[in-house]
Amino acid sequence: MKQINHSPRGTVARGWLIIGGIVGLSLLGLVLVSLPDLNVRNSAVAASDKEPVVATDHPDEFAPEESVSYLPKPNTEVVVKEGADQAIPVSEILPELTDALKDWRNFNPATLQVRLFGDTVVAFTRVSFTEKNGRTTWIGSSSIDGGWLVAVASELGWHAAVSFEQGNAYSIDLGKQGVIREANPDEIEFGPMVRPPEPVTKASSLENRETAEVNESTISADELPISPSDVAVFYDRDAETKAKAQIATTSSTQTAHDYLTNLFQATFEMANIYLIESDVQNLQWNILVVEKIPYYEVGGFTSMERELTMMDRGTEEAGAFMLASAKRNGADQLLLIVGGTRDYSGVAYTPGNEAVVYWYNDGVLPYVVAHELAHNFGCSHDRVTAKATDGDGRYSYGHAFTGGFNVGFGTILSYKGFRVGRFSNPDISYEGAATGVAETQPKAANNAKQLRLRAAAMSATRASSVAPVIITQPSGTTVNVGESFTLTVEASGGTLTYAWFKGGGALAGAVSSSYTKSSATTADSGAYTVVVNNGVGSITSASATVSVSAPSNPVTTTSVASTSSGGVGGGGGAPSIYTLVALAGLACLRILRQLQRGV
Repeated sequence: MKQINHSPRGTVARGWLIIGGIVGLSLLGLVLVSLPDLNVRNSAVAASDKEPVVATDHPDEFAPEESVSYLPKPNTEVVVKEGADQAIPVSEILPELTDALKDWRNFNPATLQVRLFGDTVVAFTRVSFTEKNGRTTWIGSSSIDGGWLVAVASELGWHAAVSFEQGNAYSIDLGKQGVIREANPDEIEFGPMVRPPEPVTKASSLENRETAEVNESTISADELPISPSDVAVFYDRDAETKAKAQIATTSSTQTAHDYLTNLFQATFEMANIYLIESDVQNLQWNILVVEKIPYYEVGGFTSMERELTMMDRGTEEAGAFMLASAKRNGADQLLLIVGGTRDYSGVAYTPGNEAVVYWYNDGVLPYVVAHELAHNFGCSHDRVTAKATDGDGRYSYGHAFTGGFNVGFGTILSYKGFRVGRFSNPDISYEGAATGVAETQPKAANNAKQLRLRAAAMSATRASSVAPVIITQPSGTTVNVGESFTLTVEASGGTLTYAWFKGGGALAGAVSSSYTKSSATTADSGAYTVVVNNGVGSITSASATVSVSAPSNPVTTTSVASTSSGGVGGGGGAPSIYTLVALAGLACLRILRQLQRGV
């Protein structure tokens, strides 16, 4: 069993925090009983799918009628840190920086010091630094409570998602100024299971889903092939409006699309960390494309269910847009992230390919996205919430368990206890307790196995049906000798490959969505293009002209043979008036001395 260790100091600190929390909650209760009903939604259980008994070497199977899983929103008045959207200097968040950076993509420290709350500074050590589609991703870990920080940067903005195994989650926005937002995943409250108004057949969305199941009895978890699930991510007008407001707080000049792409990429990277921490090594969620959908009227409580149907069936203009994009780009899953007002945090088909997430707070977004995307793989809630029958032969449940200090915890798909960023897995322990139950047991709970065995099938859902399309052409630039330049292309069309050319000749090693020259010379001037390919076809970008200018400072020389007193000196030209006067003076002085000798 893999044990997640904590330092004794951290454990003792958590013990005092828990004791303090109990006392605080008691005092809060005395206050609340004197207040009127706040109409905070109470927890409600969610029904599970029909439960056929299946062999434990295969993924859990499902009834023909698919279920819809809802993850309701928390009471944001409790969750959101007071004053969280007050802009502060960048140096107050990242003490090692004195000011905002001109290009945040260049920020790549080996150790990142972050002031998250009060005077407490948390150190994160770099684990990886990568570049993709003109953005950089910095991932670091902390020895404090299993902390992770994922930062995605474009030129004008830097967004970070911060997660700890216990305690609050944070998001950080940096532009010209900075903002920290805090959220508590434990405050998410839960609502009822809601089924679609009519059955949704697998044929409508699971095109090749059943063709790639893996038998884990013949291959170990460590040997399973890597199967990325390509996700088309969409956002609505309300999400765009919210993004603009958050950009304004940091005084950045980012576009809403640029900001949201950073936010979503950081969210997905954190969700992938949850997979790795749960020993799901063969799956990762990959963003294929980020697009704004056409406007549609939101229809109240049932709107999220309606949005699922739109994506799955291609109904209404927005639904047709999303389904066409998914087919064009070869998306395995579709995720719509909405702003405005919703009754729930998220909803997803279980199993299926579509999910909707309500973006109300940055801090909990990775948790909610991971929860809903996992539902598409057939992962269910914990057995108590699902009202599951012991010994039903299924194992694809989340898990609620009791750890140190007799504290209740819950995995990502569980509705119970303190939230832990793990999918249920009986082979991994947390705070001295297993985070799942073996599938041979009556109360089996192993979301990790379900995700591992469904990864290949989900990855094979769709392949791109058309040649790639260039969304943003590379732009030319002018730099001086010794300066750097970067050319970037943005394209859609599934899994893409890139090849950059200068003047028609291939550039060695230039095979990503961007090409960077760190120290330009005049020889780098010229016309650049990039060819984008996805196996179905290819497309060549427009030409981008790069001009590299030599230094324009004049070179001056000084004559050694002449001297001037405050004027201009130099060889090769006519003598200055000051030089002539000085020579005349010396001549007069010499004549006077000669006359004196003759007297």
